[in-house]
Amino acid sequence: MADKSPEQITIETLNKENATLKKDLLEAQTLRNQYAAKLDELKPQHAALQTENAALKAENTSLGEDLDKAESLINEQTKKLANAEAAKDENSPLVVTHEDVQYRVLAKQVKIGNKVVKADELAASPELLAQLIASGSGLLQEIEAK
Repeated sequence: MADKSPEQITIETLNKENATLKKDLLEAQTLRNQYAAKLDELKPQHAALQTENAALKAENTSLGEDLDKAESLINEQTKKLANAEAAKDENSPLVVTHEDVQYRVLAKQVKIGNKVVKADELAASPELLAQLIASGSGLLQEIEAK
């Protein structure tokens, strides 16, 4: 074999590298095409999952609202039950709650200004109840927590 010139060695080396790069490029293009096909295959699933996710979020919001309503109702009923139990224990006609404190109503009605307010109206009017409590009315007797 004859000695090769540096130029021939460089050309042969570059040709080998070029062949390797072409092979790598072909493999990369094949992979790109496979991934593009897989992406196209997954797009409908992605859209379906996005739709399902939106529906589940809406359902979650609705269930959260239902839970809030149920908790509010439970709290309201718990207060009413506590008031009824307190009234039963003391043979009082009515027990009302204001800011989580129970009060026994000691009369069937009270005159506030020129208006006569019945005891059962106090339970439905937090404003009147707060006014009586703030004024230190003798109509209400605080019930000690048990």
